[in-house]
This record gives sequence, structure tokens and C-alpha cells, in this order.
Amino acid sequence: MRRAIHKNGAWLRGGKPILPIVAFAALFILLVPGTSRAQCEMILDTGCVSSLPTSCLGSAAVGETLGLYCGFSGASILIGQCAVPRIPIPATLLCSGPCYLAVDPSASVVLFFMHLGALAIPNDPRLIGATLCMQCLTPGPGGCLRDRDLYRGTRFTITP
Repeated sequence: MRRAIHKNGAWLRGGKPILPIVAFAALFILLVPGTSRAQCEMILDTGCVSSLPTSCLGSAAVGETLGLYCGFSGASILIGQCAVPRIPIPATLLCSGPCYLAVDPSASVVLFFMHLGALAIPNDPRLIGATLCMQCLTPGPGGCLRDRDLYRGTRFTITP
């Protein structure tokens, strides 16, 4: 199995950049008939004060692929159980705030180190009805979170 390697600001696999492959997959989801916007719901009281929403495209159905998108390159995508209630980020980690997590870090979390991603949902009927959250994180300079560094969370439910 080949591993992705980060070199000079680009993710490479087998010496070839991964981003064009991911971008093609995102365009495929957007342009191919039969694909549509996923059943995603923005969680308004998460992220930071003036943050952007985390976007998703495609189908959140078993056996399908859900496209994930953060607005800026360099962002990472967190996916996991929803934090209920939302989790405040300690003031010592903030440049400004307040900021809140939508994804529960104490549960299993998947992390994509790119602003585009695809989540393949297994074809397992036991997953139907499961609700997950995702949230983008763009760490800025200075070692603290600024207003636009933590996006608003998005909730989606896996369907048949």
C-alpha cells in the first residue's frame, strides 16, 4: 500500500499530486446526473464568530460517497460523532472568540488533511439513521484560533 507524502506544500502519492484526483472527484459529484446536494444541515451555533459553513455534496446514503469541502486550501476536515451540547474551545487557544466544536473529540474522529475529501459510506444497513458531524479547521499563524479558522459544523444523517 502506498502512503501519501507531504512535500513542499503538496500531498503526493507515488510521486504524483493527489489534489487533481480529489478535485476531479468533487467535480464528478457536482456535474454527473443523478448526484445531488447531500442532506446536510449547518449547525449555526458552532465554529467561531464569523466562520464559514462546512459544505458537502453527493449522497449521505449507504454505499454512496459524500463529498466534503472547506473553502480554503490548507484546511483539514474533522468527521465524527456530534458534540451535544457544543464544546467551547478554551480561551487560552483563541486569538478571538468564542469558538465551539461540533465534532466530539472524545469519540472516534476521522481527519482529512486537505480541503477536499470524499467519505465512502459502507454499504451496511446498520448505519441507516446514524448522524455524524463534520467541521473544517484552518490553523492560522500565531498558534491560536482566529474567527475564520474553525468553520461552522455540518450535521448529516445516513439514509437508505
